[in-house]
Amino acid sequence: MVSRAFHVAMSGRPGPVVLALPEDMLVEQTVNNPPQLPVAHPARATVTAGDATTLLGALETSTNPMIVVGGGAWSSQARLDLQDFATKWSVPVAVSFRCQDFFDNAHPLYAGDAGIGINPKLAARITSADVVILLGTRFSEMKSSGYSLINIPKPAQHLIHIYPDPDEIGRVYVPDLGIAAPALETISNLLEHSAPKHSAANRQAYAEECNVD
Repeated sequence: MVSRAFHVAMSGRPGPVVLALPEDMLVEQTVNNPPQLPVAHPARATVTAGDATTLLGALETSTNPMIVVGGGAWSSQARLDLQDFATKWSVPVAVSFRCQDFFDNAHPLYAGDAGIGINPKLAARITSADVVILLGTRFSEMKSSGYSLINIPKPAQHLIHIYPDPDEIGRVYVPDLGIAAPALETISNLLEHSAPKHSAANRQAYAEECNVD
């Protein structure tokens, strides 16, 4: 039970685990030595080559995409990787509630924060985007302005949801592509792929408008 608890706590969406034990187990003493358990290593999912091809294909033909980043297990390297990916593909990035430091707010591709008191222009851009990538965020009630930015269950946008816990994908929003993998590993993987083949000049202008707004 202890081994299972550690694996559950560290896998998918990391968090606390409660062990329910019979009362007599809490008062009885054992003469057996506890087993020497190995260090628990979380079960990791990753983005497949097919997932990467599908995701980048959607971005290739998109005119007004938007990345919304959030969740936990972020890092300084993930922040830099996301900036490199957004620059490479000319995609504006919005940060979700309490994740404002996940993307440089002075970066020209920064589109604002999706949370309490969201900028109406950003809300309109998320709603009207042809491709929305939810990166590491559940995009729950607080972050989605009361679930008003993406239709439930089937979004109007082409939705790509990247989240480490497979049980979360499809629970609220039915995505066109669901990737059960940590956000930082997904972005690192996507950076290894080639840049878009067509000119991104029009999308660059769109991204600059998002930043100005």
